[in-house]
Amino acid sequence: MRGGVIRLLALRVPAPDRYVLEHLNNTEKLTFSQNPHGSVSALIADCVLAAIDKLTPAELPWDKEAFDALYELVRAELIDTVFTVTAVVERILGSTRRIEKQLKGSTSLALISALNDMKSQLEQLVFPGFVARTATPN
Repeated sequence: MRGGVIRLLALRVPAPDRYVLEHLNNTEKLTFSQNPHGSVSALIADCVLAAIDKLTPAELPWDKEAFDALYELVRAELIDTVFTVTAVVERILGSTRRIEKQLKGSTSLALISALNDMKSQLEQLVFPGFVARTATPN
């Protein structure tokens, strides 16, 4: 049910994607351009879903009034929460790039199996949709 409530909120709340993209700093823009989602817009949409998830309490709404109250909360807090999420995602993607460069720089045949395992594990941690899939509620 949680996924359904988050989806309904995402459909109803005005999409902040363009605003967020315009207000990312240069470091974030550069880092976000190298993401597993294929586009910066897709990554930001993933961050928006994670932010909505973060704003959705464990106690889900069961009627229209409760859902409308939650919608108002999400609408009011979404932009700030998305920027909080994007700051964390920027650090994650930056770390991922540094690790990938180190892995590519290693050419030892003795380590090839271990390097391939590390690459595989990294791909399982940072993938299209990883932000919303790994987000945790309050």
